[in-house]
Amino acid sequence: MKIFHRLFFAMIFCVLGMNSVRSDPLLIVADISFAPFSYKDEKGSAAGLHVDITKGALEYSGIEYEIQLMPWKRIIELSDAGGADISLPWRHKPERFEKYHMIGPFTDKGSGTYFWSHLDSTVSWKDLQDLRGTRIAAISGFAYPSSFENADYLTKTFQTGNTEMLVRFAAAKRFDLVLSDETVFMAAARKLKMENKIKRVGPSLEQVRRYAVVPKQKPDVARKITAAFEAFRNTPRYREIINAYMK
Repeated sequence: MKIFHRLFFAMIFCVLGMNSVRSDPLLIVADISFAPFSYKDEKGSAAGLHVDITKGALEYSGIEYEIQLMPWKRIIELSDAGGADISLPWRHKPERFEKYHMIGPFTDKGSGTYFWSHLDSTVSWKDLQDLRGTRIAAISGFAYPSSFENADYLTKTFQTGNTEMLVRFAAAKRFDLVLSDETVFMAAARKLKMENKIKRVGPSLEQVRRYAVVPKQKPDVARKITAAFEAFRNTPRYREIINAYMK
């Protein structure tokens, strides 16, 4: 009987011990309106190229997670405070590699950053200096090419909103130019059925690759997610996801 009691309590101790070390699901926060990379679909679920790659990588490595969609400014706040384990998608900027664990990039091929305007716009440029006096709209809180951010001589207006707002600004001639990622801008234009009312103006300012971010105060999570991404990139499913979005 004593042996039975010892075995019984040993089993209880093991179960409690296993439960005590079981980790909670990782919290992923993603931009709610940055299609086709990250957005809320018609069913209210998180979707997008970068969302699906992140989900695929974690599932492939057996890592539990939950996803919450929210505005970009809130994502920055949570990432800075360490309130989320993973956030996405983040534009490549050198200073961010110092501030966060940057995991990725999601894809090898980046996306161009262009100025956009209405179809009958006569604005043209080769050097940013050519755009002095031109009214340019961009989104508050977003990161842009350093050449644009440092061009204090430009007339810039940063608006709170999303890329669909920029498409409407361009089509309605609210501003002379708007600045946006090509892939995201054209996805928004197609959604609004305005792709025939806008055009690209001038060369690309920068070819951008995007990353997932893990806060600096979570190095163990960063190592785990980096390994998961690297393993997933070698699977057929990774290429299937890219092909599904980048047709």
